[in-house]
Amino acid sequence: MRLAETNSTEYFLEDGILISRLKADVTMTMEDVIQNSEVRNTLPITFPLPFLMDIRKMKDITIHAIMATSNQDDVPKFSAAAILIDKLEHQIIAREASRVHSAPIPLKAFDNEERAMTWIRKFVE
Repeated sequence: MRLAETNSTEYFLEDGILISRLKADVTMTMEDVIQNSEVRNTLPITFPLPFLMDIRKMKDITIHAIMATSNQDDVPKFSAAAILIDKLEHQIIAREASRVHSAPIPLKAFDNEERAMTWIRKFVE
């Protein structure tokens, strides 16, 4: 079920998992991160729940956006987080984000959507 859309991202709820899919050719900026966080806070869903972020179509991300993504206030609302990646640059982004990731939740990167969904489903209550 489609929940919301921002300039950079589409949000869906599927089997108790919040899925965020970045739009094609987006360069994520600090403004995008702030807008996405604000939109997530207004979604008609009950937290905590697992979160899957699909960044495979993302063109680029600024360093400020990487840092802001890792320090968002709403991250503790999630029971686990999976990042779906497919490029070396995305692997580096995911690794760096996980280094400064402050929420005490499981976090894992995947290059295969089926494996990511299998893993994240373990955290659906």
